[in-house]
Amino acid sequence: YLLTKKESTDVTAEGVIPITETFSAWKEFAGVKFPTVGTTETPLYSIKYDSNYIINEMIEDAVFAPAK
Repeated sequence: YLLTKKESTDVTAEGVIPITETFSAWKEFAGVKFPTVGTTETPLYSIKYDSNYIINEMIEDAVFAPAK
């Protein structure tokens, strides 16, 4: 079972607005399936996004060091 659609609502100053999110083009990354295409739609806007995933990439410890 792969999630293809999620419907919800958000309470705003103008009232309750419906939100529909869709997920598609599922691909396997490191043995786990992720959606590579998604959309978010409301009466106010619509966004489409394409995603790519990198699983267990090596990250240098310096990335987590506090700024000097």
